[in-house]
Amino acid sequence: MEQFHPTETWLSGKHLLNLYYPIIEMETNELHTFEVLIELSNGTAAIEPQNAMATISGQGLGAQERWDGRITVDEEIKLIELSGLRTNILHDHVTAALITPKKEGITQNMESITMRGLMIPELYDNISFFVPIVRDVIETADKDKMVYARAYVEDDSQFKLRKNYSLSGGDIVMVDRGRAISLTIQTEPFQELTEVEILPFVTAPFVNKHKLKAKTIANTKYSKLVEEKIILESSFTDRIAGAVEEMDKGLMASFELGLDAFEKIEELEVRNG
Repeated sequence: MEQFHPTETWLSGKHLLNLYYPIIEMETNELHTFEVLIELSNGTAAIEPQNAMATISGQGLGAQERWDGRITVDEEIKLIELSGLRTNILHDHVTAALITPKKEGITQNMESITMRGLMIPELYDNISFFVPIVRDVIETADKDKMVYARAYVEDDSQFKLRKNYSLSGGDIVMVDRGRAISLTIQTEPFQELTEVEILPFVTAPFVNKHKLKAKTIANTKYSKLVEEKIILESSFTDRIAGAVEEMDKGLMASFELGLDAFEKIEELEVRNG
């Protein structure tokens, strides 16, 4: 591909470099690196901090990966000429002979020369680096193509973190009198928890201040209705069927009495028949 090298010459004053760089005969999967070289002759130049900025714009360009926004600045200082210095005389001997030419180069190694007692002027150079800002726009139309935690992100009109969450359910916990519902809120996924609001909920009768008439409630074998009041049975009789289990020698009848249904038992009578 033919290379194109635009140049521009500046005079004294402040300048903005704007180069036109056409790229022709492009092929797929090509990576281009843009370099700008500035040469200074007989003068001074200064680039203030945060003033080394660059932008690339064009027509008919397309890429899967966007530019990372990184600008690399290099500075090359030419050799400094030192005059008026005492140097040692170097002697070298060269011997000529007729040899058969070969496809080899001529190399000569020379050890380093140490020069002491020289006054070298001080060199100062200040280079500042700043993090580039790269902006990218994500359309909500592409939300089905991306993978993210949808429970924490609202993506109806724009992508933003959800601030309000609701939680329901829980486990029933038995207490000395009545029952309670235990609900655990996991706060690990959140940076902070600013407010917790408990909304009204519906529970079983006798817990949420609902009054029901006793005669409309179905009795069980542990309760009875007396003068429109439900009271517990103080004397209870029940026929329990057992199961025959085999022992090492002989058989045994096993019965489940269901004693865990009572708070306390004062007298227990077992009859066979």
